[in-house]
Amino acid sequence: MRKANISTQRFLVFCVSWTIKTLITVLFVAVSLAISMGISLAQDASSPVLSQSLTSNAPELPKLLTSMRDSGTKIQFLGVKHGLNGWFLQKDNKAQTVYSTLDGEGVVIGLLFSQDGTPVTQTQLASIKGELSPVRALPPVMGSRPVTVSPPVMASLSTDTGTGSNSYGSLKSRLEVALGGIYGTSGPLFHIFMDPRCPYCHALWKQAAPLVEQGRLRIHVIPVGILGKASAELSSSILGGEDIRSNWNAAMQNRAVTVDPAEFNKGAGSVEANNRLFFDWKGTGVPLLIFENQNSLSVYSGLPDSLSQLVGSIPSDGITPSDGITPNGGSIQ
Repeated sequence: MRKANISTQRFLVFCVSWTIKTLITVLFVAVSLAISMGISLAQDASSPVLSQSLTSNAPELPKLLTSMRDSGTKIQFLGVKHGLNGWFLQKDNKAQTVYSTLDGEGVVIGLLFSQDGTPVTQTQLASIKGELSPVRALPPVMGSRPVTVSPPVMASLSTDTGTGSNSYGSLKSRLEVALGGIYGTSGPLFHIFMDPRCPYCHALWKQAAPLVEQGRLRIHVIPVGILGKASAELSSSILGGEDIRSNWNAAMQNRAVTVDPAEFNKGAGSVEANNRLFFDWKGTGVPLLIFENQNSLSVYSGLPDSLSQLVGSIPSDGITPSDGITPNGGSIQ
């Protein structure tokens, strides 16, 4: 009986040890998967390694993060927001933001947003920007790092010639007639693929509002549904109704968009067409911004640090009046 008890105790010790190691392994696997999908913080191999020591006002590390720190992970405290402690983790030139409950009993991987779509993680990382440089503060959804290119980098789009459905000229024409909503009456025109359930798109919408109202920007919102079934259904309701702009405004304010079944089915076909156009433009993440700049098209993938600066960088003589879109105004609110 004594031998049996000793064996049981050893087995329990083994199980506890195995569980802790497994949790650590699973967390790092999740981190790696998140990074490979572009959901986590992207970092160059040349980025400086963070100090392993925490700031004096940092709370006690949760046990799981303590184990990770002891195994070589560099950890930086990001502060407390919405009842969660924020942490920045770095190991082997890979990085991730993690949040823990105040009691230290729960840990979750990812980015934190306020209920209005404000990217909290972006602000927290900006507060320690000097220590993270040259790490980019906020990656866009679906793994596409923000980069501006002109003309389009895609080899198949490098020329205006060609008659195929994916030729530069054809894609530009399809872009101009894509079903969506037009906002603003003056300023450069930005065609923007947006998913109504994407928090980055909500953040971009907030940046765009004052620019449209000031007459500095026109936007052609092209709703897509690429973030799952719920986003596809919401975009179908938006595009199926009679007033697309009002429907889009409601979605941006997190209000319900209701249409009858026939309108929904009609909208679903438009979403499918917009999704196809998005991928034909080599889209990898939303928002995807396409705009005219000195008689060529520039493509910007992701959430700009400052949409106002991006709009201001376009010279007035680079805006072509006959851009294929008839301005019809409309408030962004």
